[in-house]
Amino acid sequence: MASCSKPAAMQFMQETVVKNAGALDEMQRKDFKNAFFIKALLDGFDMFVWFNAGSGEELDEYLKAQYENIFFYGNKILKGDKPKEVAWFNSYKAIADAFIEFFRPRKDTILNWTGSDANAEAYFKANAGNENVSVAASAQVAETKQAQPAAAKAAPA
Repeated sequence: MASCSKPAAMQFMQETVVKNAGALDEMQRKDFKNAFFIKALLDGFDMFVWFNAGSGEELDEYLKAQYENIFFYGNKILKGDKPKEVAWFNSYKAIADAFIEFFRPRKDTILNWTGSDANAEAYFKANAGNENVSVAASAQVAETKQAQPAAAKAAPA
């Protein structure tokens, strides 16, 4: 996007985040046993709309606040003291850490739109990957895998 000038409206960059947050919210209403996990994910989703910050300092504070949000439900997961659940949250935390560490040294320049190409939306959509893949679709694949019976082990000959 470095070749693009700042677009007048940036909602197109939020569409995927909003769509997937909605899918997660809907999933949470149907799957109470995983509510803490889904809520921890949702609490961190706003990290992905970092581009709405007005300055490097604002970006730094914004990301810090979003990062802290994941711990409201994350601490409930950690206090549950179930090894797989703790490992899941620690992995999620590591992703959030890496995301923020990517931005920290770039905070003063990443919000600058120095290019001249006026078609940022087309560039973004062309390079954003498969727009048809969503959190809900990924979750559906996971549910299907869980529902499939485990293959019977072959008896040793």
